[in-house]
Amino acid sequence: MLFVLLLMILGILALSYMFTKDILSPSVLLSAVFCLACLFAIVGNITWGETVSGKVVVVISYGLFFILTGEIVGRWMIAKLRKKETMPLVRQGDLFEEIELKEDELNGKHSSAIPYSKWLMGVLAAFCLLEIVLYYFEILRLAKQVGYVAGQGSLLWYARNAMLQGYGHPMWQTIMIFMMRGIGFVCLGLFIHNVLNEKGLWNGIKKNWLLIFPIVTLLLYNVLSTSRNGFIMIVVIVFFLAFERIRSVKKINIFVIGCIGVIAVCLFLAVFLLLGKLRGQMEEYAVLDLLTMYAGSPIVALDKWLNADIVTQNAYFGAESFIGMHTFIERFFPSHISPPLFSENVMFANGTLTNIYTGFRAWMGDFGFIGGMSLCMFIGLLFGLFYGFSVKKKYSKGVVLLKIVYAYHLYALIYAFATPEFTTMLLSITHIFDMFFTCFVFYNIMLVPHQKRREE
Repeated sequence: MLFVLLLMILGILALSYMFTKDILSPSVLLSAVFCLACLFAIVGNITWGETVSGKVVVVISYGLFFILTGEIVGRWMIAKLRKKETMPLVRQGDLFEEIELKEDELNGKHSSAIPYSKWLMGVLAAFCLLEIVLYYFEILRLAKQVGYVAGQGSLLWYARNAMLQGYGHPMWQTIMIFMMRGIGFVCLGLFIHNVLNEKGLWNGIKKNWLLIFPIVTLLLYNVLSTSRNGFIMIVVIVFFLAFERIRSVKKINIFVIGCIGVIAVCLFLAVFLLLGKLRGQMEEYAVLDLLTMYAGSPIVALDKWLNADIVTQNAYFGAESFIGMHTFIERFFPSHISPPLFSENVMFANGTLTNIYTGFRAWMGDFGFIGGMSLCMFIGLLFGLFYGFSVKKKYSKGVVLLKIVYAYHLYALIYAFATPEFTTMLLSITHIFDMFFTCFVFYNIMLVPHQKRREE
């Protein structure tokens, strides 16, 4: 049945591209990722020895189809709005002020890079460097809480175990981490945009070298926290922003698309294996086993869950789908609700354990089949609208911010091959602070140059 599922997903992938004519369409990217996950499931199931039923084929196929349907509706709504759109007046220097481009820029050769405050960026870069040093000592403190001794074992392995056992960061450290993340996301987006808008790659890097420091600290933070999700998010953001900018200035053939995709996959695999080593998982699993467990086992686990006798709807609204929102509410308004942070383990025929089931398990567990598919359609609608707004034709600085924020959420949608990341992170503390600091930092580093121009 896994081969049937692969054929169905390939069919939906073709359908997605046929309707959208867009390689960066949320549905196209999601279907492509599920194709890879299904291939890993086929390879992994040789060892796991599970008999997969047709239920998982129906659930995943319908889920992807309804996400595509929602996206198409969202795109249609955006197209209707643009036909009736009358642009409101904006102040000179406004964040969403449209930029007048020269003849060659309108023809797609080059568009103006985004100016930003150099002195403020220097201050932010210094802050990020200071925070990453403080975070290293915080990781060291956590590791020592659970028995780490210098030179004996992996510091990051001990630190991760400490966090899993409930040890956490002080509030001031948490706020500084969120600030550093927001600065890192903004600098990553600006760096990609500005470098690709300069004549010559090296020239673009030289003009935007200050942006590199916060990006490096963001990468170091994800290494120290051994966060695979954080690295996957960065890979998705880089892939989307770079590809979207490149294709806006010139046509890209299939060969280039394939090369960019291969580079993105190789980068992901390299980071995945590096973090597996830092977590100590390379001693437990071979490389291929680790990849199949992470990418392929959710599909097979979902099938076992669908065929279990205990499949029932969860007791309260969004128990698994909206964990982040419930946790946030619980912090300020305590109640009897205790959101499950981890799903139960399921055992395959050969004794392998896993507790990841794709995003469809949470959505169906909370809302049933019809409710889960309706949620899929609503998610597709949201991404269709968001994508339409973020890639609108008229160039403005605010659109670049929208693209950064969109790419941040796109990662969560793509991660549905493993978990319901998009719905679980919505209105979570991490989500709220990430969005606040990203928008705050972007607005302020754009505002200073605008004020100077108005003063002049």
